[in-house]
Parts: sequence; C-alpha cells; structure tokens
Amino acid sequence: MKKMLLLTMVFLLALSAVSCKSPSEAIGEAVGEKIVESIGDGVDVDIDSGEVTIEGKEGQKVTFGATEWPDTDIAKTVPRFKKGIISSVISADNGFMIAIDEVEKEDYESYLKDIKKEFSHEAMESRMDGIHSYAAENDKGEFIMMGYDTEMKALDISVEKMSE
Repeated sequence: MKKMLLLTMVFLLALSAVSCKSPSEAIGEAVGEKIVESIGDGVDVDIDSGEVTIEGKEGQKVTFGATEWPDTDIAKTVPRFKKGIISSVISADNGFMIAIDEVEKEDYESYLKDIKKEFSHEAMESRMDGIHSYAAENDKGEFIMMGYDTEMKALDISVEKMSE
C-alpha cells in the first residue's frame, strides 16, 4: 500500500513539473526519448514542445523541429532573413537548414544581395522554371546553398562549415 501511495505521489509530482503539458504529451515525450536513446549507446534525446535535440556521447548535438533562427555560432555568421515564416529548422554546431514560407520575391532578391556580399567564392547561380538557386563559400570556409521557389514563395537556406 505504501509503495502504491509513493508511486502515485511520484507520478503526480512528475505531472506537476510539466504543468504546461497534458499527461499524455509528457508521457509520449518520455517514451519517445527512451526509444530513440535505446538505438545508440551514449545518445541523449530531449523532446520539448515539438523540438527534438539529439546529443551524442562526444557532445555533438542536432536539433530539429524549431521555428526560429538558430542561435549557434555558425548561424550568427549568416545574415538573418527577417521576412516570411520559418516553418522548419535543423541545427547542429557545424551547420543548419531553414525552410521559410510566405517569402516575397523582392524580399528574397534583397536577401540574396546581402548573401552575395558575404558568400562569393566559387559561386554558382541558376534560374529555371520559377526556381532560383545560389551556392557559394565565404572566407571562413562556410558554404551556403539557397533555393527559392517563386510559385510556392518558399526559401530554403542550408549552411555548413566545410571540413578543413
């Protein structure tokens, strides 16, 4: 009887710690974390409000599911696109990918000019059937690849620190 009371109290305490989430959301996140962690040795998974962060045993970290510009060091080296709606972000220490919706062509063109000031080495650019793409490297060895769909008004930005 005491064990049951103790378990009930622990369960209620855990629920109060996640008061912003329903019990099923909290349990679902915990179960999901344990399933992913069981896949690899030394892998830590954190699921929180739609964001999933996976950290390896050597400290490498990947986060996906966010909807804000990443705050990693590499993301700080790229001009922030301030228009549209960020729909998806995948972020790691050595790079990130962002999908942005509701981007007007004029806003993209203005951003492209800013990007070309920073990323101009070995540049490649193409425009075909309403799709515009640009890829280049900067002086720091970071590579950017952007794709803009004029019909969908969608912009994808990928940045990666090239290995030395």
